[in-house]
Amino acid sequence: MAQWEGAVVPRNGRVVNARSRWSREPDAIATDYDAACDVGELLGIIPVSTGAALVLGDEVPMSTWVPSPLFSGGLIVVPMTWPHPGMTEEPLLATVRSVDRSAFASNGLTLPRSSGRFILCAACDAGPNWIYATARIAVPSNQYEVRSAEVCKAGFWLRLHALDETYAR
Repeated sequence: MAQWEGAVVPRNGRVVNARSRWSREPDAIATDYDAACDVGELLGIIPVSTGAALVLGDEVPMSTWVPSPLFSGGLIVVPMTWPHPGMTEEPLLATVRSVDRSAFASNGLTLPRSSGRFILCAACDAGPNWIYATARIAVPSNQYEVRSAEVCKAGFWLRLHALDETYAR
């Protein structure tokens, strides 16, 4: 299984092809976090050892995972605004559930076939002793097309990223 190492120098001689942000030395060793920072779009996929990572290239500290009947892989929910401080999560979930599948468009990204075990985490962080909150996600083992929607509804501005199972072709 691929191991995300965040801002820590890769172990076991693994090489990350990215621009190092922690040193001005031309031969500085790049990290997984550096590769994530190289993503210039809202979303990108980067290699991690023998696997891949889906990188959210936006400030996304409140991102969360929500299972969805629309997509077997579920949804990554990125709340860009939160209508009222102290509001419970139920209005957010109701808003997410009210979005129709037709609102999602392909963005040309496909996650390669995987074990179906993912971790939603801060790009700078690494396990097993995570500093920031993480979400462990289990979905059917398969390949996933990433589909996205931007929704302004019920006082929320949300970016939604669906993992849409693409059966082996």
